Amino acid sequence: HKGEILSVEELDTIFEIIDVLPQETQRFKRSNLIKEINGLYCARFDVDLIFRKQDVEDGRKYVYQIGNE
Repeated sequence: HKGEILSVEELDTIFEIIDVLPQETQRFKRSNLIKEINGLYCARFDVDLIFRKQDVEDGRKYVYQIGNE
């Protein structure tokens, strides 16, 4: 789903870490999964797949964009 924007909750659901507590552990697992996915994708296509961006509707939050950076 290139160009798709996902909330933190949507990404955590896809990664199956939505129920992980505490949130610090959830954040750590999300970060590691993104690094691993980006590492594998970058090795093949020479570009990252998942990008973290500031939410335009709420500057305190972040969203994740799939491809098209």
